[in-house]
Amino acid sequence: MNNTIRKTYEILGLIGESKERGLSLSEIVLQTGLPKSSVFDIVKSLYELNLLSVNQYNDKKYVLGIATFELGSKFTQDKTLVATCQQYLLPIADRLGQTAFIAMLNGGNIIYIYKYQAENATLASCKVGSSHLAYTTALGKSLLSYIDEESLNAIIQQYTFDFSGGNTIHSKEELLAQIADCRKNGYAIDLQENEITRVCYGAPIFNAQGKPIAAISISDLKRKDVDHNSYGEIIRDCAIKISHELGYPEKQYWAKQNILI
Repeated sequence: MNNTIRKTYEILGLIGESKERGLSLSEIVLQTGLPKSSVFDIVKSLYELNLLSVNQYNDKKYVLGIATFELGSKFTQDKTLVATCQQYLLPIADRLGQTAFIAMLNGGNIIYIYKYQAENATLASCKVGSSHLAYTTALGKSLLSYIDEESLNAIIQQYTFDFSGGNTIHSKEELLAQIADCRKNGYAIDLQENEITRVCYGAPIFNAQGKPIAAISISDLKRKDVDHNSYGEIIRDCAIKISHELGYPEKQYWAKQNILI
């Protein structure tokens, strides 16, 4: 990988994580360990390209610029994926009173690329563009269940399983057991793992080559009258319809793999 591109990506990521507060040049140097001259050149170029701007209350702090929003908007407006998901997912969210999400896997995390809140759903804190550890979410677990074994093992090795959510997985063995269930059933469930009050049901989306490219989910506050498996099957059936629209050739994707590792 080109070293300058890697440094640029790292700087954009750090500034993005700082949100509205932003980072100064000295803070970027401190956090990256890069030479001040390199940081200055990269930040100057990003600023000229409108990928960075300055904090309106502190012109010494850099924040993400409008060009990053424009690029992100172009990505999430991919009609093939997002529009197809909307067609099948939104009616389910409305009928069940849930918040719907689309997310993609990025290393060991998932990134939310779309969110829709039904009129009678409670507000979910996850925002478009935010990320979570994949193993703490139904979206992430459903994607981890269908990537290749080499990639799965590499990701699992990154996890320390110290996330302090409510009922979050605390070991590799727990994660593998849930992955096995997802491979059998075609859906994953987040039972108050990432947020103590919420339950989420997720399933993967496949492309024409049979690769998992995204995941969909529905989420809301835990309810006593909900059959978790029934909701899981609803999101799974939605996911396979979307996958077929995208060219996925198989009748189903679940109950095909052996229990792993």
